[in-house]
Amino acid sequence: MDWIDPRYAVATQPEATELSREKKGKKKKRVSRRKGKPLSTQVTAALAQPLDVWTTAYDHALGRLKWPSGCSSEATFLWSAVMHEQAEVLVRAGMSAKKLSAIVSEGTASTDQQKAEQLAEVVGLMDQSLETLAFEWLDSADAYAHSALAIAALAWHLPEHARRPAGDWLTQWSQAVVDRICGYQPDFDEAAISHLVLQCELPLLIGVATAASKRTILAEASRAMDHLAEHLERSEDHAAPWLMHGATYLRASLASVLRCRVLANSLGLRKWYPPQQKALSGLLKHAARWSRPDGTQLLVAGNTAPRAKSIWEALVKQTRSPKPMLAAMALSGIGTGNRSHFRKKTNVVKLPALTHYCEDAAGVCMQSDWRQKGCRFALDFSDTEICVEALGPKGKPVIVGEWTAHVELDGQAQLQLGEWGELCWFSDGDVDYLEMEARYGQHARVQRQAVLFREDRMLLMADALLCDQPGEWSLRSEIPLAADATFQPEKKTHEGTILTSSGARCLTLPLFLPEWRRQVTSGGLKQEGENLVVHNECVGERRLYMPVLFSLTATHAKQAFTWRRLTVGEELRIVGPDEATAFRVQIGADQWLLYRTLAAATRRTALGMHTMADFYAGRFDADDGEVDTLVEVEANA
Repeated sequence: MDWIDPRYAVATQPEATELSREKKGKKKKRVSRRKGKPLSTQVTAALAQPLDVWTTAYDHALGRLKWPSGCSSEATFLWSAVMHEQAEVLVRAGMSAKKLSAIVSEGTASTDQQKAEQLAEVVGLMDQSLETLAFEWLDSADAYAHSALAIAALAWHLPEHARRPAGDWLTQWSQAVVDRICGYQPDFDEAAISHLVLQCELPLLIGVATAASKRTILAEASRAMDHLAEHLERSEDHAAPWLMHGATYLRASLASVLRCRVLANSLGLRKWYPPQQKALSGLLKHAARWSRPDGTQLLVAGNTAPRAKSIWEALVKQTRSPKPMLAAMALSGIGTGNRSHFRKKTNVVKLPALTHYCEDAAGVCMQSDWRQKGCRFALDFSDTEICVEALGPKGKPVIVGEWTAHVELDGQAQLQLGEWGELCWFSDGDVDYLEMEARYGQHARVQRQAVLFREDRMLLMADALLCDQPGEWSLRSEIPLAADATFQPEKKTHEGTILTSSGARCLTLPLFLPEWRRQVTSGGLKQEGENLVVHNECVGERRLYMPVLFSLTATHAKQAFTWRRLTVGEELRIVGPDEATAFRVQIGADQWLLYRTLAAATRRTALGMHTMADFYAGRFDADDGEVDTLVEVEANA
């Protein structure tokens, strides 16, 4: 692909040969082409100079870069840090400890004493030798996203480190970086930030900063931009590398793209072609989905929106600024447009798809409506623990953190064997449905459901324990509450309300428990520490089901409500709760029916509804009394 602007084309042409003398009747003289030296050779020559000499030239080259208004290399790295491990490596790589202290501490300090404690915690990160860390990061940059982020930040701040004592190792490290990027072969299943740093950003940065020949720089820069174009275009059909770890490295990857563009502009390379503009637009739509209404990132502890307007603007300018993308960004708090303007214009602007599920990245972001701040749910099951976040009224988090499960048999803990795997994914205009499974010990499986009812603005979080050995089984599920949220249980009934400091109230119904506390039950729902603990046990049975229904709108808590466990029938007999279970829920005038089979699926009935499904959810139609199906999950053959 030709990235070189015609104004600079002469720099890449081979040396001119002597004019042919054939027309003049003279013998043609052949002159061999002068080949440019590879970047690695020229960088080696630059690094052979004293440390203060080459780093001064390096610093001078960086100082000549022209950044978009309000942007800088440091600003892009600070904007990239949305979680603890990112902030930690950036502090060690040379970023401002003061600016990153709140992220490292995963909280916002309100007093001078708390700010001092946060800063002290960050300063404590400086104990380990940067030299040791730098080589460790370089060795693992292809496999660990935070390592790639760290070496990029260190490479941009080399002159600062060179001015400190005992910095001679920087020359050896820089040479190792060049050797690393020359032999790098990308694994497209790894995080995109690793590919962007090693194949695109570092070749561009080192080429610009080490004063290599113009021809060599342009040749290497064109190759780096080819790689960047490939990674961008692949994201349209394979977004997983950009959305890994719950999309917590998406902003870091976009920041790397922006830095690459700044370096490319300094060399006079062409702007993006339409395929790259379109791909970047798609990534910005993903960023909108994975953002809270205040502009912060979902699935992370930080609740302070970064000053990122200029960075978002710079990224938008690299696209053709399609209206759906602009509307999604504005409605999600990361755009430069007016939110209220796009809320009024959504009837004429076709908005992007509400939900995006990425199987390869093991993550999903669900939402009810682009125009509303609340009713958004994000889930990442790429590790042994599932990370979740649910936004309630006014877009305030009510559930944030790790959704854990603990299984015991006769009082002995059953360890989780492996990561969670998807069983079923379904999405339409009514619901988003995800079901996962993990093994616990040799005799148990936990099947976990997350269901967002879009129109009703409700979230179902449920665990089913399926065992192949009798005994005294217990299941404990810990649902993480947001930092400012508390669970307020009712005294006479089993439901409760999640309250936040903003005044949001989310009705919480433990459907597996009887409505009244005076009824005997072996399970419970209560707050312990920062978690909402859901637990139940069974003796002599091998299966149990624990669904909890959360309202993500404040209106439900103001209405009358009730729920009942229903009788499930099969061939003229009542089945036990370890075979199948069903529930009726009523809030105000609306009613829903939920059904879940635990044994082998067969034809069963509940409240006049007949099904052979594994799971069924429907809404009663008040006009004709029929049940309208919202989702029906068929049994495996």
